[in-house]
Amino acid sequence: MNIHTSKRQTSLTLLITAAIKTMHLPSIKKHLSALDLEHRDDIKELLNYLKPIFKAWQKEDQNSKLIAEVLTGESRCVACMFGKQIIRFDFSYKHRSAPAPENQIVYTQSFGVRIEVEDDQLQHIQVCNAFLNKIEMEKFRN
Repeated sequence: MNIHTSKRQTSLTLLITAAIKTMHLPSIKKHLSALDLEHRDDIKELLNYLKPIFKAWQKEDQNSKLIAEVLTGESRCVACMFGKQIIRFDFSYKHRSAPAPENQIVYTQSFGVRIEVEDDQLQHIQVCNAFLNKIEMEKFRN
């Protein structure tokens, strides 16, 4: 079953999504290990792709912090997995210790992940770098 063949997501998809929403690689690894998935090549590749995404916004010297819950939504790949459904992760953050006025700027970023689950077994997972944003998805649905 594809993650979006119905409105209901599998429990495995929800667990993986919740792990990724922590935006913290050690936490994600811990959750994936508890699901006995850490040994998979596609999981290792996923973690390697997520590392620079997470590192890019987190500037320790500027006290970078998420300012809201990481939101997820449905999207579609527009590149290598053209048309396939993915989960879009949207997050907002500030660099609180940056010099004024930069410390007041709210930055937003998104990334996508394709999670394929069949019979409650993970078939494939990967990062998607080219996908429809929230507004484009609303137009796509109409």
